[in-house]
Amino acid sequence: MMRNREWRLERRPEGAVSSTDLVLHDSQIGMPDRGQFLVRVTTVSIDPAMRGWMSPLRSYIPPVALGQPMRAISAGVVIASRHAEFPEGTRVTGLFGLREHALSDGLMEGVGVRRIPDDIPDEVALGTCGLAGMTAYFGLFDVGRPAPGDTLVVSAAAGSVGSAVVQLGRLAGCHVIGVASSRRREAVLGDGAHEVVDYTGGDVDQRLKALCRQGIDIYFDNVGGAVLDAALKRINTGGRVVLCGGISQYNARKPVGPANYLALIGQRATMRGFVYFDYESQFAMAEQRLWDWHRSGALRQRVDIVDGIEHALQAIARVFEGSNTGKQLLRLHGATGGES
Repeated sequence: MMRNREWRLERRPEGAVSSTDLVLHDSQIGMPDRGQFLVRVTTVSIDPAMRGWMSPLRSYIPPVALGQPMRAISAGVVIASRHAEFPEGTRVTGLFGLREHALSDGLMEGVGVRRIPDDIPDEVALGTCGLAGMTAYFGLFDVGRPAPGDTLVVSAAAGSVGSAVVQLGRLAGCHVIGVASSRRREAVLGDGAHEVVDYTGGDVDQRLKALCRQGIDIYFDNVGGAVLDAALKRINTGGRVVLCGGISQYNARKPVGPANYLALIGQRATMRGFVYFDYESQFAMAEQRLWDWHRSGALRQRVDIVDGIEHALQAIARVFEGSNTGKQLLRLHGATGGES
């Protein structure tokens, strides 16, 4: 047996996640049985989706049960194994949770554990080549269906998914407009956006009107609320609204839906939601493309790292306060892999 600290969901949050909702427990974990392997978690991905996983509302995945370890996508290394496909020393990523160690048989909550190449650092495996990158990839290319010359507007463009969408949009030949705060402007321009709309310092609706004189072909939404409404007013005929997230509404006791949805009718536009797990059968293909772009320098990665499992609540708060730039990570042990 070995020590295994883990965060457990003890109460359903009402509003922002608090220390009475998620509680750090000091527990023990055993050695692997036949067909299992033990992972030492090195880095945890802190994602807006975690807030939804705490909610009892009907969704694409069952909520985390009260008293159980908090669900999270993590990277780690196999430290003991009785599984032929995952020998000791193998670097892996999967739904290992918000904890220091996890046992697996190759699946975590029904989702396959994936190997990480030696030259891909943890932060890239969890970011532009992991959950964030693949969410951006499938949302943009499958739901958004970009064509060269399309106007693509991306909300939360300085976040992990938004940053990847901006970069992939440029690779697809789109005219990219990012929505972000003024202090994130240079980061979003550095990712390849042609223009940046500051959602904190002015009228987003008027800025989009000025910058999107030919309308919006694709709106990639990570935020919901007023920004979604402003984009709907500018959507073109046949336009595509990609619903990835709604971080402005996650902590709201009474979430507010879009007021301008009737624009979809007149413009024969579509508004479609999707989730990362829908595409598990295509993960290997998407990973390979993202790895290739990363290795060539076409995709870059920004990370915001909080150290120590005891600081998980701080890392979660940074995501919902918008304090992070790029991928928010919680580093538990020394991360491994090549340079990013």
